[in-house]
Amino acid sequence: MATALSRSRGVLPGFGLTLGITLFYTAIIIALPIFALVLKSASLGPAEFWAIVTSRRAVATYQVTLGAAAGATVFNAVFGKDAYLNSNWNRLDFTIVTIAWMTYI
Repeated sequence: MATALSRSRGVLPGFGLTLGITLFYTAIIIALPIFALVLKSASLGPAEFWAIVTSRRAVATYQVTLGAAAGATVFNAVFGKDAYLNSNWNRLDFTIVTIAWMTYI
């Protein structure tokens, strides 16, 4: 009876299986589209690739993506839990850097 109980069980039963399934589906969701993108771009010539990358639709998606990322970064810097501007030293640093950048604008 002691030998049957000597096998230690993990804190989270089934963790290995669920982690494996999660990693499998994540790899499929992420790796498959990237692989398709690489195959498609490899089949194009440089001129065709550049035309697609610089099309109006592609440029608009870049602007939306970068704008949303910049907005989220600024919002988190000001209002986040560990916001950058909560520290007085960081406020001073932000002020100095902002004033220095104003000379270039």
